[in-house]
Amino acid sequence: MQKHSPILLLRPHRSFALVAGILLIHGLGCVAPWLSALPSPVALGLSLSVLVSTALALRGILPVRELQWGDGATWHLILANGQVRRALLDVQASRSLPWWVSLAFRLENGERLHVPLPRDALPPDDFRRLRVRLRVEAGALAGSSPGGR
Repeated sequence: MQKHSPILLLRPHRSFALVAGILLIHGLGCVAPWLSALPSPVALGLSLSVLVSTALALRGILPVRELQWGDGATWHLILANGQVRRALLDVQASRSLPWWVSLAFRLENGERLHVPLPRDALPPDDFRRLRVRLRVEAGALAGSSPGGR
């Protein structure tokens, strides 16, 4: 008899740590051209491009509203725009650290989607369950996937 895993339902929210990191790094990028020997018009252009990059990074910070992981490698994702998509977890491209999980998916249409999940983007119990399940089940999924060895 095969054991079935319960559905893992994750509803991430905006991470303060990730927003702070983006603002810090982009803020340094805005200031750097002014501290160099670049002419003012060039420094202004670079700073404006970094500001646009900041806006795009903050806008795309959370590409999904909900993630559901049932049995196997198939996930159901509700994207930020409301679309429901099936996806396979790319175990080799995903990472799990004590403070950060990065999930790499291949959507059913072949597109790739990366979902960064800092520890503060999920309730502590959900973050722990995700890391444990990835550790326990992802190794088996990597061995059974066509690219896994």
